[in-house]
Amino acid sequence: MNSKMRKAGALLALSLLLPLSISSRAQAALYPPVAPAAYTFKTYSQIKTCSFLLPDPFRLPGSCRRVRTLEEWSRQRDYIKQALCFYVYGSRPAFTVHHVQVDSQTDEGTYGKTTVYKLFYGDGSRYFRVRVTKPAADTGEKKYPVIMRYEDNMDYRFPIEKDLLTQDQYVIVAINHTDASPNNQNEYNANHMQESEAKAIMAWAYEATLTMDYLSTLPFIDMDKIALTGHSRTAKAVICAAAFDERIALAIPNSSGAGGASSFRNFGQKGAQAIGLSTDQPSWVSDNLAAFKAGVYKLPLDMNWAISLIAPRPVLFTESRDGAESAWAGLRGTYACWSAADEAYKLYGKDSEMVTRNLIHTRAGNHDQLDSDYALLVDFCSHYFYGTPLDTAALRQNTEFRFAAWAHLFWRAPF
Repeated sequence: MNSKMRKAGALLALSLLLPLSISSRAQAALYPPVAPAAYTFKTYSQIKTCSFLLPDPFRLPGSCRRVRTLEEWSRQRDYIKQALCFYVYGSRPAFTVHHVQVDSQTDEGTYGKTTVYKLFYGDGSRYFRVRVTKPAADTGEKKYPVIMRYEDNMDYRFPIEKDLLTQDQYVIVAINHTDASPNNQNEYNANHMQESEAKAIMAWAYEATLTMDYLSTLPFIDMDKIALTGHSRTAKAVICAAAFDERIALAIPNSSGAGGASSFRNFGQKGAQAIGLSTDQPSWVSDNLAAFKAGVYKLPLDMNWAISLIAPRPVLFTESRDGAESAWAGLRGTYACWSAADEAYKLYGKDSEMVTRNLIHTRAGNHDQLDSDYALLVDFCSHYFYGTPLDTAALRQNTEFRFAAWAHLFWRAPF
């Protein structure tokens, strides 16, 4: 089968997409089930070769051959997930929601009604909190798209909330990430997922999976229209969550840095954390990653592999380019991984159309999620969920590292 025929098959699968989102039926077509396989991976001391550029996610394990069909890519996706767990995220847990308890309820007046739930998981002894705010206008006759964000303050309201709820457009969900795993290694308590169960980035990502499990039981939630955002450390969790759970229709990581959208290879950008994450925050990542600080170019993957798993779902990377901690977040590495992700999007249809789902925006200012970032987030979500216009061409511009991004890539889409 030639490349045109394979892409025609991909377009047929994409024809199952809802006009503005990915339906559950389309998910089955885009990510068909694969026979489980257990892969083995080499540790730092066992690896003899180096890759000074971003590693190729399309090369089959133990082979010089690359994937040739979407069916092979589906199997390769499972391999990539296992590799990410081994080298970056640590193991993925298999908890389920045990039971749910209402923690509090608040009437937001003319624009919304808020319920904070405690989601107990595992054996039912541990929980994390989830705040769900639905429009006051809800009559029980419609399903709403959802914007989820990580937030450890259940009283905090995102800058976009009141307007979106007043307009009867979205349900807003806040996931308390520090309930499941702490920001720092010395802050663990008995309620947390312990490091032996899930490293912090994976724990926060898995919270999103458990949250969606519960949201699917609420009659006012449109499960085909779920967007997830987060900032910095929780933006890393957004990418991890979207890579492992296809129910996330839109991913909007904000200034995620190393272990998120940015590579562990710093590509010469001074001040970028890069592989330093492995020892700066050891409770966040796999124990296998720290050894690569001695030679990061031996690392057989990079974060472009995680981003490739999000394709063909739309993603928007929002980044700070010149404020405090902007260099630390590794914008050059982010551009490299973003550019590399285009090759995964090209597998699913016409190149010029599919890559418009892989978007990036940089702005002046500090390492933070500002009102302007939220405003762009809403434009992005409303484009895919409500069909409003969006200038995707403006969100495809590589202004800071125009040439350097492609220079870190020696491979292209295999078909």
